[in-house]
Amino acid sequence: VSDFTYNEEPTEISGITGFVQRGTFQQNEQQMAFINAGCSKGFQLWQLIIIHKQDDAAKVISAERVYQSLEINDDSEPLSN
Repeated sequence: VSDFTYNEEPTEISGITGFVQRGTFQQNEQQMAFINAGCSKGFQLWQLIIIHKQDDAAKVISAERVYQSLEINDDSEPLSN
């Protein structure tokens, strides 16, 4: 992997704060793009990484649709001491 670049911004998914990174990198002479989203609450972490060829327009659109449709169903019980 080479030429790795990305930007990061805060996000909120289903009321849970987190981050989203969007970027590109070179792998085996192919330019790739990615979306990496993560949210955490207490000791729980949710993460989704989507990687696709940067020049595939359909995959660019699909990746963004997947990210935009993320929902977290947090039905876990809080940890007690």
